[in-house]
Amino acid sequence: MLTNSDNDIAEALGHQIAVAAGQPATFSGGAAAVLATLRRLGIRLDGARLYDSSGLDSADALPPTY
Repeated sequence: MLTNSDNDIAEALGHQIAVAAGQPATFSGGAAAVLATLRRLGIRLDGARLYDSSGLDSADALPPTY
């Protein structure tokens, strides 16, 4: 996914994370599940906003502070 910067695969992976987390396999479900999974792993995401898993939504934001 990262080698070829494939946003479609990134979104599909987000949907799969959502399914595994019991969330709907949607843009918002994937984004919420990805954030919850990263937080559960101890990754600080203060100020992070995700509305999809591909990073293509113009409202997505990941501050560079961490």
